[in-house]
Amino acid sequence: MVYSSSLLFLELITQINCNHMDHKKYIRELFEVVSTTDILIVNKDNHLIRLNVPFTVLVVLDVPGLSKGDLGSVTAIRMDLKLIDIYIVNGKPYYYYNFILYLK
Repeated sequence: MVYSSSLLFLELITQINCNHMDHKKYIRELFEVVSTTDILIVNKDNHLIRLNVPFTVLVVLDVPGLSKGDLGSVTAIRMDLKLIDIYIVNGKPYYYYNFILYLK
């Protein structure tokens, strides 16, 4: 199973009952571990690994400028204030859940 960095840490922080006012602080702390150029994923052997950009994603939902089945290259990662990862693909921001990782 593959988890994005925010999903992995969101599960942990939810257990600590983080409220909305703490999101900005949480994001600052998160980016001490990861950056806008990588995500943490759990590989098939259940090891936590760092995946650096650029990495390839498969589009699973039609979004403006991309169609289901297209491949795209993630060149940066951002996070919104709701702690949702945003992938920069072809210079445009998209929520991570529009894609799955396409690993060779």
